[in-house]
Amino acid sequence: MNYIKQGNAQMVWSAKKTQKKVNNSGENKCSCEALTYVQDLIKIPSTSKELVKSIRQEKQLRKDFEMKTATRFFAMNEIIINMSQTCQSCSSKTDKDLSVEKMNSTLHGLLVNVEEIKSSIRNIQNDTRVLSSAFHSQSAIFATSSNTIRSNDAEIRRIASELEFVKGVIAYLSARG
Repeated sequence: MNYIKQGNAQMVWSAKKTQKKVNNSGENKCSCEALTYVQDLIKIPSTSKELVKSIRQEKQLRKDFEMKTATRFFAMNEIIINMSQTCQSCSSKTDKDLSVEKMNSTLHGLLVNVEEIKSSIRNIQNDTRVLSSAFHSQSAIFATSSNTIRSNDAEIRRIASELEFVKGVIAYLSARG
């Protein structure tokens, strides 16, 4: 949780810094600049591709993804509050309306990405179960094969010893003539 709070504080500080720069410039671009910052903030990497790289790394990647997503959501909440306060000082209503529409669209895109990544995680968990089951069945087959080889080896030794006995008998009989 401390990591989330630290990440949250750092992102919100960066957002406020961006807002100050915009407000100090004397231009009425506060909503657009903040919106651009939010869009950059919530870009999610193609985590599903990263997850597919290795089943062994799945748990760590999932933890990292949950941490990043939680941090982004906390930061988004703060930024939206700051944007709403900043946008009150904007002169034109159309800019406000456009920025709200863009924000809604961005948030919807974020939610769609989160659902896709959850689906990818579920698929990989299923693949892991299938591979685990296949591994266990292969282990059982190998154990059975190993036992068969051992019993075959014992049988071969027994037959070899009987052949040695027969060979001795033949040698004895041929010597007697």
